[in-house]
Amino acid sequence: MIYPILPKQIDISTYDINVYLSHNDLIENSHFSNQNIKPLELSELEIKNSIFEKVNFCTSKLEKAYFFNSVFKNCDFSNVTLSKSTFKRVSFENCRFTGTDFSYSLFDNVEFKECSATNAFFDICKISSTNILSTKLNSSSIKESTLKNLIINNCDLTLCNFCKTSLKSLDLSTCTIDGIVIYSEDIKGVILTSLQALEFTKILGIKIKD
Repeated sequence: MIYPILPKQIDISTYDINVYLSHNDLIENSHFSNQNIKPLELSELEIKNSIFEKVNFCTSKLEKAYFFNSVFKNCDFSNVTLSKSTFKRVSFENCRFTGTDFSYSLFDNVEFKECSATNAFFDICKISSTNILSTKLNSSSIKESTLKNLIINNCDLTLCNFCKTSLKSLDLSTCTIDGIVIYSEDIKGVILTSLQALEFTKILGIKIKD
């Protein structure tokens, strides 16, 4: 995992971010905090080498965005469309992603820590060298995605849908997996506790006789 390495000089922005985004589709070497972004549609927004704290992106449509080497703390992306976006060397800490659409996106060297991503969509994504730590993913969808060098630790995966996503070599032993949805062919090689394995017997159609 390569964490964001921020430049020594980052300008603490005094701009209203809404005014800034009305004239720019690139945010670089900036620090925004305590702002609410009005619902907007912006394709191919680029955010590089920047810090966002307590910024509310709610309900915006930001398809094909590019996030690079940046940190987001206590931000709200609920119901934001971020499909077909790219995230490289990005850290999200204590952020909210309720209903966020990440479908068709690429994640490379990304960390989600203590976030809430209930009902989020990660369908048809490529996720590599990424850590998801102490995060709620209950009722989310991670269908038809490719996972490589993914670490999921102490996460809530209740009712999470992994259909057509291979869990080979993925360690879910610290996670809650009640009601997880997945095809039997995709669980080969997954790492579980003995109690969790009982949950997967339902998927395989195995009946355990007392």
